[in-house]
Amino acid sequence: MSELNIFYFQGASEVLEDKELSAITFRLYCFITGYCNNKKGRCFATNSWFEEKLGISRSTINRSIEQLANKDYIKLEYENVETKGTRRFIYLPEAWYRRFKKYEAAHAQ
Repeated sequence: MSELNIFYFQGASEVLEDKELSAITFRLYCFITGYCNNKKGRCFATNSWFEEKLGISRSTINRSIEQLANKDYIKLEYENVETKGTRRFIYLPEAWYRRFKKYEAAHAQ
């Protein structure tokens, strides 16, 4: 039996209620928010990683990320790393991230 990984989604209700987002785009958003739980509130997963984990094509991932960014549900930043080329960081809007962290702290046991 494989190990069970627990993953939960915390996101803004406006994203959940956005009828323009496809189920695949919303699923990708859930992964992004789940992996933005570090100190800086960023996710640096590559499209290849999303492709492997979600079983969706790279072009679908590109379209979904573009749609999320255009709606300001995520923010993208790029950094040049000499040895590895360009690295992308995906951030949640800062106000959302602060609310998530405040909620987690209030409910921590």
